[in-house]
Amino acid sequence: MALAPSSDPRLFGIDLGQWLRQWQSAAALLLAHPALGALTPAVRVRLHQASGQRTLWSVKNGEAEPLPASAGAPQAEAIELPREEALERTLTLPALPQADLAEAVQLEVQAITPFKPEQTVAGYRSAPLGDGRVRVDLALTSRQRLDALLLQHARVSRPEVWVLPAGGHAVSAAGGAQRPICMPSDGARVRKALTARGRRLRLALLALALLLLLALAVTPTLQLRQRAIAAQSAYAAMSAQAAPQMAAREALQQQADRLAQLQQATGPQLRLVPALALLAEAMPSSAWISNLRTEGEKVFISGFAEDAAALVQRLSRQDGIHSARLSSPAIRNANAKQESFTIEVEFAPALQRLSPAGGEAAP
Repeated sequence: MALAPSSDPRLFGIDLGQWLRQWQSAAALLLAHPALGALTPAVRVRLHQASGQRTLWSVKNGEAEPLPASAGAPQAEAIELPREEALERTLTLPALPQADLAEAVQLEVQAITPFKPEQTVAGYRSAPLGDGRVRVDLALTSRQRLDALLLQHARVSRPEVWVLPAGGHAVSAAGGAQRPICMPSDGARVRKALTARGRRLRLALLALALLLLLALAVTPTLQLRQRAIAAQSAYAAMSAQAAPQMAAREALQQQADRLAQLQQATGPQLRLVPALALLAEAMPSSAWISNLRTEGEKVFISGFAEDAAALVQRLSRQDGIHSARLSSPAIRNANAKQESFTIEVEFAPALQRLSPAGGEAAP
C-alpha cells in the first residue's frame, strides 16, 4: 500500500513554514531590548509638516525625538498627512509577534475600511500595555489622497508619510518625543534600509571588538606556547649538538667502572708464600691441615689437632700473624684422639700486600 505524500511542512513538530518568521520575530524582540538598544542607530528625518514648517527628528525603534536644526543633515525625508484626512482607530490586541500582529491589523483594516481594498492604505503603531496586551493605533486613508499628497511634495525625494498623534504638529525642538504612524511608502523602506545598514555596521564593529578582546586574552597563552615550543626546539638542537660529547662521556664512565671493578678484583692480596711458610713453621708435628683457602687478606685453615685451642694460642703468638681465632667450634668425634678445627688467621700488614709490579715485596 502506497503512502500519500504529506503536504504538512513539519519536522520534529516544528512548522518549517513559520520557522523563518519566528526567527525574525525573535531577533526583532531581542534587538528591541533596552540592553541592546545601542545596536540600533537613529536616523535623522526632516519632516515637512502640514503647517509648512520643517522640523528635524531622530527616529529610532518607532520613536521620534525632535532635534535642533544644527544637529546635522537629514538622512531621510517625511511629509505629514493631516489627521483630518485619515481615519483613526485604537485597538487592544494580545501581544503577538510582529508578523502575526501585522496580519491581525490587516484583517481589522479590511473590516472597517470605507474604501475599496485596492484603494486602502493603512499604517499603525503599537505599544505594550502589560498583562500580555498591546495597544494599536491605526490610521488609514485612500490611495488617491496619498498620491495627491506625494504630488504636492514632488520635490521631496522618496519621502515617508507620517500621521502625528494629537498635538504632534505643534511639537518643536524643545518638545518631547512622538510615536508617529508611518504609512506604507518607498520612504519608509528607505529609512528601514538605513537602520538595517547601521545595525549591521554596529554588529560588525561589536564582533570585531569581541575578536580583539579574545585575541588579547589568548595572546599571552599563545606566547607562552610559542616560548615552550621554542625552548623544546632549542633543547632538541642542543641535545643533537652534544650527542657526541655525551656518547664520549658515557664511554669514559663505562671504562672507569671497568677499572674500578678491576681494581677491586686485584686489590689487597695476601703474600701467599711467606704466609704458608709461617703457617708451616707454627703448626706442631701432631697437627695436619686438610683444607686451606684465602679470602682477601685472611686465610682459613681446616684440619685436625690434639688441642685446637692451644693451636690457636700458638698461632696468635707467632711473629707475622696478627690474630687467630676459631671460626667455628672444634669438634672431637667419639674414640678420636684429635679435634677437627677451622681457624681464621689474619697476618701482619707486611704480609698482606703484593708489590705494584705483581712481585712479592721484600720482607
